[in-house]
Amino acid sequence: MNKIKESTNFEKPSPLFKDEISIVFATDDNYAPCLGGGGIQSLIENASENNNYVIYILDGGISPVNKTRMLSLEIKNVKIKFIDMSLYTKNINIKNFYISGYFSFASYFRLFIPEIFSNFDKILYLDSDGILLDDPAKLYNTDLEGNFIGATQDIGLLSINVPYENMYKYIKNTLKLKNPCKYFQSGVLLMDIKKLLEFNFFDRCIQKIKEIKKPKYLDQCILNSVCYGNVKFLDPSWNVENHCFSFDKQLSNLKNDLAGQFQEAKKHPKFLHYTSGLKPWNTPSVMNGELYFNYARKTPFYEELIYRYSKIDTKKEFAKIYNNFFERLFSYKIIITPRRGFRLLTILGIKITLPYNIRETNTLDCD
Repeated sequence: MNKIKESTNFEKPSPLFKDEISIVFATDDNYAPCLGGGGIQSLIENASENNNYVIYILDGGISPVNKTRMLSLEIKNVKIKFIDMSLYTKNINIKNFYISGYFSFASYFRLFIPEIFSNFDKILYLDSDGILLDDPAKLYNTDLEGNFIGATQDIGLLSINVPYENMYKYIKNTLKLKNPCKYFQSGVLLMDIKKLLEFNFFDRCIQKIKEIKKPKYLDQCILNSVCYGNVKFLDPSWNVENHCFSFDKQLSNLKNDLAGQFQEAKKHPKFLHYTSGLKPWNTPSVMNGELYFNYARKTPFYEELIYRYSKIDTKKEFAKIYNNFFERLFSYKIIITPRRGFRLLTILGIKITLPYNIRETNTLDCD
């Protein structure tokens, strides 16, 4: 039974304007300055005067101070509304949602979108760790051609992980994707709300979470497994994964024109997605970090973002130094390079190379 429906005896949001461009972000209080300084400000600067935009923020506990700062960014045709996620998750057992790395439960908020926005026809979801470099209305008005969602293929995963045995088997056998090339990156999702509701999308996601238990890429894997065969693949410029800018050699793992499409997307990104753990607010020297701060310095979040980077945790820094020294003596790594993979074992500083199990062909034929 749908636990959300049991707990929603309150009024759900409805569009504020006729023909509005409805855009959703999700964040908790820790990530709020990062979203305000990047995603929101970049949207405002790239919005067309001819449209009305409403930013709906799935609120995982944003402080009143950060809400006030976000609201101060509003302009005449770009409004901001907060959706209290505790109203929708109070009957949900959060322990069932696997969390790893730097992610939080807020990563799963996008699964709730169809239930929350049942009064809407379409929603454009954007991850909070990216910036817009073009008008999102252009993407919002894309025809999904009968599909449930629109998304871009995951270039990072397809060029590095999927050509090798473990990830290939995981996507085919665990996620049940007949064609691993159809695995998409969930940081940008154009969602047909009516079709997703008819599909019982949320219930299917919850069931899939129970089946998989520990999805490697959390909700992204769940989305891929549930939506397979009902995805319109978008121009890759609408979700350019920042960590892939240095992937020229790795892109040779992809056949046909997918690699070429991504190379073109890199030249003119429309949504720049700071994937991986390196973000402008923790590593300002990260590639394209200056584009983020071009927006951030115009917002009331700029000083806090700078402070976060300048604040040094001496215990963590010492731990890094210790770990780096220990790693030079003892370590085990899987190294993936174009066309091959190998295991690198280090014992007392002596490096031993061992073969790594790869498929007979590790070049993906992605149409």
